[in-house]
Amino acid sequence: MQYIRIVNWQKYQHYKNRRPPWIKLYSKLLRKYEFICLQDDSKLLLIFLWLLASTIEEDDPIIPGDMLYLKQQLPIKKNIDLQPLVNAGFIELLADCKHIASNLPQIEASDTETETEKNRKEKEIEKKKKYLEFVYLTEEQYQKLVELFTEQGTKERIQSLNDYLGSKGVKYKSHYHTILSWERKNNGQKPANQIIKKVKLYPLSGKNCVKCKLPAVYKDSSGSYDNYFCAEHMPEKVKKLYT
Repeated sequence: MQYIRIVNWQKYQHYKNRRPPWIKLYSKLLRKYEFICLQDDSKLLLIFLWLLASTIEEDDPIIPGDMLYLKQQLPIKKNIDLQPLVNAGFIELLADCKHIASNLPQIEASDTETETEKNRKEKEIEKKKKYLEFVYLTEEQYQKLVELFTEQGTKERIQSLNDYLGSKGVKYKSHYHTILSWERKNNGQKPANQIIKKVKLYPLSGKNCVKCKLPAVYKDSSGSYDNYFCAEHMPEKVKKLYT
């Protein structure tokens, strides 16, 4: 039986003994003369062979060239003709091969892995609550930010991140960690487009400080009930957040 080897597989597909859920398909292929000259059936066959090779856990995968096997693995109804791909230099036909992969394609396992990863990401998104237009945080993450920056400080930081995401169109894996990272940078030198301003203090109407009875400017909601403080008696951990 002959075997099929994909030419330059290691150069264009950077995988190490695993079954990836996708393969790289370079746009320059559209300008490659040998590919352009192929008939449409051969172009489709080549892409299917690349996909089949990605399911074999070897750095240089070898595909059995048995026609019955190929028809079972590939969604092709017509007769399979490998010769055009050989002539174009995309594949090699080997008369003998000493190291055939013991793990032949297990498409169902690969699909299951992909679905598991997809489900994990969907569950992570479901746990997060949307704040404004672009910011996503879990309830736990939001409460941690409130403990660090107070309710008002957290809202201002979410607003800053939301404005930045909306204006730049960038994406971050974790908006919670982005806010923390920005805060650390804000303590030193920070790019102008990422500066997070400190929260301004304003007198709270009808509220007095629990320590000295002066007009209160800060409400602490971290306990079982609200406490109000003037600028002098605010908790030390939040004094640096205010101007």
